[in-house]
Formats: sequence, structure tokens, C-alpha cells
Amino acid sequence: MGNANLVTILPGLFLKMGARPAAPPIWANCASFRCSFDELANLRPDPKAPYVGASAFAHKGGQHANAAQKVKSSYEHIDPALVGNRTRVLVSDMAGRSSM
Repeated sequence: MGNANLVTILPGLFLKMGARPAAPPIWANCASFRCSFDELANLRPDPKAPYVGASAFAHKGGQHANAAQKVKSSYEHIDPALVGNRTRVLVSDMAGRSSM
């Protein structure tokens, strides 16, 4: 047994399972809530965390990044703004002209 990660569970329930609360959406600020909690608990933010991590909606590599910009729904399971995150296109040696 252990503690449930609510930052992962709540968006999954409400955004993926279709549950709709009567209250305002609490998951809309998951990313800022997670940062505040990590700072308060003196934890290092996990960049690979689902929904709220810095890498959750990051795209790298020429063709993948280009396709993700053209058809977001094929590469992102939800709109990152719904959880307070954003899409990032990483520039690396694999990036081509279309990624810029």
C-alpha cells in the first residue's frame, strides 16, 4: 500500500474516463499545484511525471516534431492547457528545418 498520486489520478479520471464534477475543474492547475507542492516538500520536480512533467508534452526529432505540430491529437492524448502544461518542441541534432 502507499499514497496515491492525485496529480496523476484526478486528470485520468476526469479527462479520460469522462467523470465531470459539479465543482470547478481542479485539474486545470495541476502543473502549478505540483510545482508548489514539490517546493513545499523540498522535492525535485519529476520531469517525466504524467500530465505535469516538463517532458509530458515534449516532442523531439524532425519528423515526429513536425507531425505533432500538424496533427496534435495524434501525438498528445489531451490538450496540455487542460492540466496547466504546454507543448514543447525540443531543438537538437535530430531537428530539421520543419521543427524550427
